[in-house]
Amino acid sequence: MENNTQPPKITAIALLKQAFDVYYPEKKTKQSTYVTQAYRFNVVSAFIHESGKDNTPDILIQEFIDDYQDYLRNSGKSDQSVDQYVRLVCRLINNVLAVNKEFIDYHIPVVRYKQKQ
Repeated sequence: MENNTQPPKITAIALLKQAFDVYYPEKKTKQSTYVTQAYRFNVVSAFIHESGKDNTPDILIQEFIDDYQDYLRNSGKSDQSVDQYVRLVCRLINNVLAVNKEFIDYHIPVVRYKQKQ
C-alpha cells in the first residue's frame, strides 16, 4: 500500500531552522559556535528574502547553493567567509534534511559545494 501523505506545508527558512536546531542543539553546542552559526544562518535567511525566491522547500537544490555563493561574493565577503557560510547550508541539507527520517518526505536532494576560483 502506497503512502500518499503530503508533508506539512513549511517554508524553506523554517525547514532550514529545524535542521539547524537538529545539527546545533543549543544546550549541547559550545556557545561561541552556536552564536557564530546562528549569525550565518540569519544571513541565508536574509538571502532567501532578498532574492525573491519562493520560500518553499523546493528551492533547496544545487542552484540555491550556487546562487547563495554568488550572493555572498557580490556582498563583499572574502573567499574564506563564503566558504564558511555556504558550508553551513550544505551541512544542514546534506546531514539533516536529505537523510533524517523526519525530513525525508520533503525530498531535499544532496548538494555539492565547490569553491569558485
